[in-house]
Amino acid sequence: MTTKKKVHDRGNPTYSLLQVMGALSAAGVLAWAILHYALAPEPAPTPMAVEVRLNNQCEIIDDAFMATASDGAKAPFQNGVAMLETRSDAQVWISNSDKYPQFGFETLKVKAQPMLTIATTCQPNNHLDTTMDAMRQQFKSDK
Repeated sequence: MTTKKKVHDRGNPTYSLLQVMGALSAAGVLAWAILHYALAPEPAPTPMAVEVRLNNQCEIIDDAFMATASDGAKAPFQNGVAMLETRSDAQVWISNSDKYPQFGFETLKVKAQPMLTIATTCQPNNHLDTTMDAMRQQFKSDK
């Protein structure tokens, strides 16, 4: 009687070793690209000089406002222009000047750029009418 040796039949695998290695390599390259480009830290902020131009739509003198940055930098307006020394990642806005602490004013904040024009609009709400009228009288422009 002859005995047959049992041959281990691996069958027909769905994926070859070469395909698995190729897929793992592609996944590794994709993971590297995501980590390198998508999740890379932003560059460090750099010092930036920002020229802020005042578009004064209020009936208040320009001297009542100043340019302000989120890093604490402040600059007064001279002839409608303020030179603000800040950083590239700062937010910039116009607020009331430190010369006039008795009233508060602030515009929307915008990202720092080398040149900005920011408008001041003094459209009061009903509950602010009295305050805005008093400010207009005190800081009336001779324009």
